[in-house]
Amino acid sequence: MKDRILESVRPIVEDPRHVEIDLERVRAFCRERPAEGIAPPDWRREFIYPWEDDGAAEFFLLFNCINFAFWAKPGAVKWWIDYKGRRHDGAYGLMGAFTRAIEEGVPLLEGRFLAEMTAERLGGILRGGGELVLFRERVGILREVGRGLVARYGGRFRNLLAAAGGRAVALAELLVREFPSFNDACAENGREILFYKRAQLAAAMVYQRFQGKGPGAFPDVDRLTVFADYKLPQALRRLEVLRYRPDLAAKVDGRILIAPVQPGGGGDTRRHHLGLRPDTAGVRGPRAAGGFRGAGRVPLAARAREGGGGEAVPPDGDDLLLGAGRATPHGRREREAHRRRSSLSTSSCSPALFPSIAWPRNWSA
Repeated sequence: MKDRILESVRPIVEDPRHVEIDLERVRAFCRERPAEGIAPPDWRREFIYPWEDDGAAEFFLLFNCINFAFWAKPGAVKWWIDYKGRRHDGAYGLMGAFTRAIEEGVPLLEGRFLAEMTAERLGGILRGGGELVLFRERVGILREVGRGLVARYGGRFRNLLAAAGGRAVALAELLVREFPSFNDACAENGREILFYKRAQLAAAMVYQRFQGKGPGAFPDVDRLTVFADYKLPQALRRLEVLRYRPDLAAKVDGRILIAPVQPGGGGDTRRHHLGLRPDTAGVRGPRAAGGFRGAGRVPLAARAREGGGGEAVPPDGDDLLLGAGRATPHGRREREAHRRRSSLSTSSCSPALFPSIAWPRNWSA
């Protein structure tokens, strides 16, 4: 999987259009890291499936079905939940909401329940405050995953996990193949560009929670890549490792929505990137309890391209992918210098490389 993903993005990395990688800053960052490395998270908190059983593996597979887009639109309050008197938002909020629901007896890990998900049910599960963007898309994804589990895996994630045969790559590939929303790929100049962020993240989280044992005994976990999360460009830009070209920087800093790639021309790009079928289009979120106000109109895989739309979005965007678009630097000498600056071996990268960054107070998942 690593080889296929890296080869698919190689042409963009070697000839980016809107970003540059400063290799001197990369070296400086590596020198500043502790010699013993950075320990990956173990995903053990009171609000993250606190029970010591194999259900944790199913929990993380479920969580990653809708683990995306937690920012608030301008003027809106970011979605949050209350778990035992403490407020959580972002990805932690989703974990806390799912844990709370399981404690309340909701059969969240059962495919039959997911297959019959409604906006009202999900609104109750995610009750809290603020606005959660792409709410109706999340309802549709959970339905589709539930139906797939019922049809092919006895209604349980644990059977899908068993089908992976103890291999992280096989698990990620199963998620991509069985559930279209995990298939975050797009076309660029006739080439397929692969990311598979949440599919790989799901496998890695199971591995990390179980410390490479039991359900998480994946000897091939090193065959996963760094996950293409929209936090990475934030972190890399803050570290001055990633430099945006002026036109892209102006749009990101100005909170301007960047138009997505139109795969195959026309169509609902938002549903394409979410892997949703047309039967989810009519699902709408509740407007009262829980503070949901329906879905935002931001595509999951917005890519940096010239001529983007004018709708404002938060500065972290929504899965803004690095190296978007293609360009030819003017002149052979500039091209070669640009490639030397931008070429970066990913063989030594780790999914746990950046959690230790000291984020500003107003940055969160």
